[in-house]
Amino acid sequence: MGLFVLLLAATGLILLLGVGALVHALRHPPRQTFAVALGRSYPTDPTDLGKTGQAITFTLSDQTTTPGWILPGDDAAGPVVILLHGYGDGRYSLLLQAQHVLPFASHVVVYDQRGQGESQAPTSTGSLIETQDLLHLIDHLPLDTQDLVLVCYSMGAGVALAAG
Repeated sequence: MGLFVLLLAATGLILLLGVGALVHALRHPPRQTFAVALGRSYPTDPTDLGKTGQAITFTLSDQTTTPGWILPGDDAAGPVVILLHGYGDGRYSLLLQAQHVLPFASHVVVYDQRGQGESQAPTSTGSLIETQDLLHLIDHLPLDTQDLVLVCYSMGAGVALAAG
């Protein structure tokens, strides 16, 4: 009977450690930084795409900050487009996506979501607080957001759906 209890306790401990490691990994995705963007040959600035853009530091809902860009689009009457990246991604890969929506937008906004890229927020919450961050960003965006389109994928889609 003692061996069975010992095996049961060991199995429980292994499961507990495994779940803890999984939760930690989900809250701390790999960060796509400037160095990663260079290594992957991603654009590191809007000028790499032949575009202008205003570098801006956005304040998130908990007052931590995150870097981003506001790029002027080609259609002054078009909507403001906010691009949201997926888990473990960042604003540098969004620059690649931005070039596809710039012809239809008045402005395109890209930023690093919480706990990812070069955001100052230490952890990701998998769309829980990121939704509040997006709504806060929209409320404090120095643009007219009456016409707003969210373009997103992966985790960014969950954030956009929850914000909607």
